Amino acid sequence: MIWLLALSTPCLVFADSSLRVKPFFDFRYQYEDNVLQVPKDLGEQRDFAAYIWAGVHVRAALDPRTHIAVRYEMAPRRFADVTEKNRYDHLLSGLWHRRLSRDVTLLTVANLGLRHQPNDRINEYFKQDISGQLQMRWNPSWSSRFGAELRNKYFPNSKHSRYSSVMVQGGLRRQLSAIAHVSAGYQVRAYRGVIDPRIIISELNENVGGIRQTASLGFEGMALGQVLLNLKYQFEIDLATGELPRQEPLSREPEQRGELGHHDGDEDDVDFNFANHRIGSFFIWRLAPRSNASLAARHHFKSYRDWIVSETGTKRRDNLTLLRFGFKQDLRDNFAVRLEYAFATNDSNDPTQSYTDNIYSMQLQYSF
Repeated sequence: MIWLLALSTPCLVFADSSLRVKPFFDFRYQYEDNVLQVPKDLGEQRDFAAYIWAGVHVRAALDPRTHIAVRYEMAPRRFADVTEKNRYDHLLSGLWHRRLSRDVTLLTVANLGLRHQPNDRINEYFKQDISGQLQMRWNPSWSSRFGAELRNKYFPNSKHSRYSSVMVQGGLRRQLSAIAHVSAGYQVRAYRGVIDPRIIISELNENVGGIRQTASLGFEGMALGQVLLNLKYQFEIDLATGELPRQEPLSREPEQRGELGHHDGDEDDVDFNFANHRIGSFFIWRLAPRSNASLAARHHFKSYRDWIVSETGTKRRDNLTLLRFGFKQDLRDNFAVRLEYAFATNDSNDPTQSYTDNIYSMQLQYSF
């Protein structure tokens, strides 16, 4: 029904107005051979899952220097067998963009999120966040940004489950050419509570707080005249006031990520008390006017300050690798199909945290 509605609903553009109403629909069907990302000896579970993202994106210009955008999306996920992982996400995002002068821009983004997961209710949550960023261009080559964010998250089915944080960040960017640049950034986040099912069910969460610092270096440009590439190195260190209790590991769910307040899709916010070196790359080849291929690779060298491996008495260390290959074909201006294969593996000195996962998916994207 949603699919038929999306196909029959035009993009609304009001006469003599910049208001645009754009419905969208995105469907992905995937097969995964280790849904819970567990070691082989714990019994890997294979399953098929259907994902849907459907909603509407509204944009409007208030004046020549100011525009706003509002986006709502509904995102259910349904597994064939592992029904405890079925969930329903709702996300409402708003954006306000204001050009203060020729070289100074202010951007504000707010998100309201809700997750309903009836058969695994520890992962249900409400969340709110608001962020602002000031972008300044000093000359044609150099620019900088400064930003702040307030975040709050609440798990209604768990005692002592509130999480809140304040983040400030800054960055510098050097434009090398029209399509190439290098950048550096630094971010510090102070938080109270943790986003981790292993902790929110315990009494520890009331007393856990900490500081996370992140430094990053990045490059984006073209290679061989037809390959867009993005390279990034990031170092994170998280220092928390509380220690991780020894409990059986529980599966965890990545956060929903809105397009307006887009993050890189990583779910590391659930962890704490660690140091992490993360190397990432993304390549996209334009094969023809309507098709492209992509490759994303990411590797983590991650060590935990307080996670003691019971078999050896040593602190946990992970080597996590993610590879993602994709092919996208535009069938029409507003309709595309994407095929993707993803491989994830974690080589950890804690055998309960080692796993390998293969994911195959087909995705249909329709927008107006």
